Amino acid sequence: MTRPPAGIPHADWKATPTSLCALLLKLVEQNRELRELNQSLVDQNQCLTDQVTTLATRVAQLEEQKGRSSRNSSQPPSSDGPGQRGSDFGSSGSGQADGQRRKRGGQQGIRAMAVICCRRISAMR
Repeated sequence: MTRPPAGIPHADWKATPTSLCALLLKLVEQNRELRELNQSLVDQNQCLTDQVTTLATRVAQLEEQKGRSSRNSSQPPSSDGPGQRGSDFGSSGSGQADGQRRKRGGQQGIRAMAVICCRRISAMR
């Protein structure tokens, strides 16, 4: 007969039927293999957790960098990408909602205001 697994007295091992001893030895070996596999998976899990942490930090940095422009940082306007809007009057950052931006050129009513101002000045003289 073979040597008993740890924790089983030699006398009890000798009294155990051979078929049960074989089964017990097989279970002990499977347990050892599963413990090795478990440790391997724990190590792999730690490695993947470290990678996720590193990548999450990098994503946060890139998102912050993507949101940065010459309007909200000390970067020059030339560092803004070609797809970004400039800081011209009427751009999206002017405080007006989309569709409410002023068109280029003279605005409606500006001539009437000029005439009123000229009349007031003339009346003062």
